Amino acid sequence: MSRPSVSRDSTVGTWPIGVSSAETEVYKRAAAYNMPGEAADGMDVLAMYDAVRRAVERGRRGDGPTLLEARTYRFRGHSMSDPVSGTYRSTVEVEQRKKEDDPIAILRDKLFAGGLLEPAELEAMDAEARRIASEAAEFAENSPVPGPETLYRNVWAVENPNGRLFFDGRFDGRSRG
Repeated sequence: MSRPSVSRDSTVGTWPIGVSSAETEVYKRAAAYNMPGEAADGMDVLAMYDAVRRAVERGRRGDGPTLLEARTYRFRGHSMSDPVSGTYRSTVEVEQRKKEDDPIAILRDKLFAGGLLEPAELEAMDAEARRIASEAAEFAENSPVPGPETLYRNVWAVENPNGRLFFDGRFDGRSRG
């Protein structure tokens, strides 16, 4: 089965995609590899679900991979050296996009509008998620620091006779043909 490949649209950033590529619609690049490509609103959970569902169905049918372009907007910088605003976008723009394009708010509003979720149910789910996260953080903070011997435990990798790690199965006896 082939897996869908997902790419994020890069229209905003320190190096806009149009500077490095003549084709700015990433999904169209799939044609160069003789596979389907599709763009989806990466800020809409249900739109992404539908796009991924179609790609997975194609893969499971044996029709090969699909390149999905998830068109998104970053609300934060890439790192501490990449501020949220001021370098290549304004604070006003970022705040406006948060109000209009927050994926969680979009999904919440669709669920409310469809009568699939009530505000009280969402508040209860949010409180439960926060409780679980808080307990997990407390557990981690109160746990001893793991020793170096645990570094590769529960990691899907195979160490070859020279100590090199491979994550693609080449040394575990399986055929990759």
